[in-house]
Amino acid sequence: MSLVEPNETELMVTAAGLTLPGYSIYTIPFFRSYCKRHGYRFSLIDSRPKDRKRHASWQKLLAYRFAHESTRQVVLVDLDVLCLPWANPIHEVLSTDKVTIMRTEGQYRKGFAFQCGVWGVPIKHRGWLEGIYETNGWWTSGYWYEQKFVSDSIRSGDVPVSNLDRKWNWIAGRRISRRVLKRIRQTGVEFVHCAGNRCAKRKHRKLKTLHDHWVHMT
Repeated sequence: MSLVEPNETELMVTAAGLTLPGYSIYTIPFFRSYCKRHGYRFSLIDSRPKDRKRHASWQKLLAYRFAHESTRQVVLVDLDVLCLPWANPIHEVLSTDKVTIMRTEGQYRKGFAFQCGVWGVPIKHRGWLEGIYETNGWWTSGYWYEQKFVSDSIRSGDVPVSNLDRKWNWIAGRRISRRVLKRIRQTGVEFVHCAGNRCAKRKHRKLKTLHDHWVHMT
């Protein structure tokens, strides 16, 4: 049972840029509905990292600075994640002593050690996050290198890490078909992550399909 109360949990959706991507109209209403249903504080962080030479994804390591003073557990969620209408309270499955993340151990590709669409970060570990930001140098050449920095820190034991079940960060494939929609419902997926930035139109289309299929339940 979680030691953190719902009103001590803050769901932070991270984005960056002068304008939000078009697909945000599909995901943000679901986030707001989810937070209202479970008593969480909702916040949207759209500031870039202070070091402009780094990729915008680095903002996650500093996002806790925007947390409300009463927040004890921050849930960092990518903007391209859609939390489904039946999603259970995530604070009940997060560790209050560890950073909770979905890892894919043994499946390394260019240093990739885990999918990071959803993180559960106790506020007391904010120093670890800032340490990664401060010590890992300039942005080098691509998204995968950023993940390598973070995963190396985890693997070296800098902070205890617990695993997040895949259903909280279920990675969508190239297409959301009727068969996929049925599978999502039957297997109890909570959050669907339309990860990847290679095709913005495809991402938009997938999130619209998910939204339109379940919006009547929110």
